[in-house]
This record gives sequence, structure tokens and C-alpha cells, in this order.
Amino acid sequence: MINIIEEVKMKRTTLIIIIVCTLVIIGFQSCEKTTSPTTQKSAVKEEAASTRTPAQEKIDVSHDYKIVKTEEISFGNVKRYQIDVVTDSSDGLALKQISGKVIEEFKTKKRFNAVVVFFYDYEEFIGHGYTLAKTTYAPYGKWENAMDVSTGDYKNMEFSFEIKQKNLEYKLTPDEATIVKQWYEAYTLLDTNPNELVEDKTVSAYVAKQNNISSDQVNEILNKWLMWQI
Repeated sequence: MINIIEEVKMKRTTLIIIIVCTLVIIGFQSCEKTTSPTTQKSAVKEEAASTRTPAQEKIDVSHDYKIVKTEEISFGNVKRYQIDVVTDSSDGLALKQISGKVIEEFKTKKRFNAVVVFFYDYEEFIGHGYTLAKTTYAPYGKWENAMDVSTGDYKNMEFSFEIKQKNLEYKLTPDEATIVKQWYEAYTLLDTNPNELVEDKTVSAYVAKQNNISSDQVNEILNKWLMWQI
């Protein structure tokens, strides 16, 4: 009887081991699929720093862009600048080229220790997180290294890129971008009580009335905007 019991226990143990191994293999394959670049369309792609000037790449990519704002964010003698750029392209190669052109042009106007360029598809989004890409031009590609070089010394400067892989399904129309801007402005306008935060539904209702649409429509646009930001 004891031998039979032991044999049953051994069979159960073997079966459990087989099941666990199978689940581990399936889980590993599932992780591989979920992290595939083809399925994660909205991930941020970070690239290693490079000394190569994107504007000099032999790639025939031409897109319109507009420098909307340049802000100095220096401390002491460390000259740092932020440049906000609006462009009609979410293509990674085009964004790299535009980065190079913007920074090379900026060198003719200012001497600096580091520059960061934020890319947006609409001017209305500026100040609420970049939507397309971020380019850092700094010593060894690191913003925090700005203090380690003399202002105007570019020999150790490198580009580093954070380019969002966009899902165009969530790209907003110009009218929708305007509503997003109005929502943020309305939030600031209505947030008058220092002891209590204004409710999102109150802001949405305010914007809906301004545009003669429903609050649900405003919220749909906001949800779309949040997905586009990823």
C-alpha cells in the first residue's frame, strides 16, 4: 500500500512539474509577443547617443516644421535651452533631421552647454508633454552633464533621441486639438478654490457648452488625446 501511495505521489509531482514548465514557456512566448515593436505602436524608442549630426544624414526626407518657442533654463554659468517645435511628421528619420537643423541653426545664435528639443504635432499641446519626440544635445548625450563643459565647447556633444512610436488611429484633428487646449485653460480658470480641486466633469461641461457639443464628446476627445500622448 505504501509503495502505491508513493508511486501516486511521484506521478502527481511529475505532472505538476510538466504543467509549471509548460506555463513558463507559454508566459515567456507571450512576453516576447507583447514587447514586439510591431505590436507596441505607442512605445517610446530611446536610442544611444551619437555624435553624428542628423542634418548631415544622406536621407531625402523633407517636412515642414516651426520653432514656436525658445526658453532659457540656465543655472549660473551653465547655459541650457529648451526649444519647442511643431511639425507635420511623426517619422523618426525626419524628426532626427529636423533636430540637427534646429540645433545647428541655434548654434549661430547662442553659445550653450546643452539644448533639448521637444516635438509636437500641434501648437496647442505645448506645455502638456511632448507628443512626438525629444532630442537632447548635450555632453555625451546627457542633459545632466551640461555643467561639465565650458559654454560653447561642443567637441564632446552628442545627440540622444526619444522618439514615440505613434498609433495614427489616435491622432487628433485640428478642432480636437483646440478642444484639448480649451479644456486645460478651463481647468485653470475654474480651479479657484485652494481647498478643493475642480472636478473633471465640471470642466468638460464648461468646454462642451463653449463648443455646443456634449460632455461625452469632450471626454471622448480627452481619452483620444491621452492615448496619443503615450
